This record gives sequence, C-alpha cells and structure tokens, in this order.
Amino acid sequence: VPSLPDQPPIEKIVLHHVAMPLVEQLVTSFGGFSELRPGILVELYMGGAVGWGECVAAWNPGYSYETIGNATHVLQD
Repeated sequence: VPSLPDQPPIEKIVLHHVAMPLVEQLVTSFGGFSELRPGILVELYMGGAVGWGECVAAWNPGYSYETIGNATHVLQD
C-alpha cells in the first residue's frame, strides 16, 4: 500500500463487518425500516498508531448503488 511523503507506511488494515439494530425506525421518501443496518469498521495500523474509520452501505442497492459487498471489495483492494 503506498504511503504519503513523510508518512510511515500502512502496516495493516482490518475490516470488521457489523450489523446493528436501529433505535428508532428510519423513515425516508423511500419508506421506513427498522431492521439491522450494516456497516464496516476499518482498523488501520500505521507507524505504531491505530486509527479507526467507518463505511456505511446497504445490504442491497437502493437510493445508492453502494452495498456492503462492493464496499468490501473496494476496501480490500
């Protein structure tokens, strides 16, 4: 994995797939739902430090083409 100038190289990236229930029903112009919402937690090791990020996508394409499947594919590559 390439690094930026004057930055230590990325040592390791770990993807954690999660699915959490919503506290309240989410309602949009596409309707409402209250089932589990998927996401990916990204754990990044670099220069002795650990950083965390997130990627939120749906199980299936809807208002966005992004899904957990293609987000995982992009993050792994």
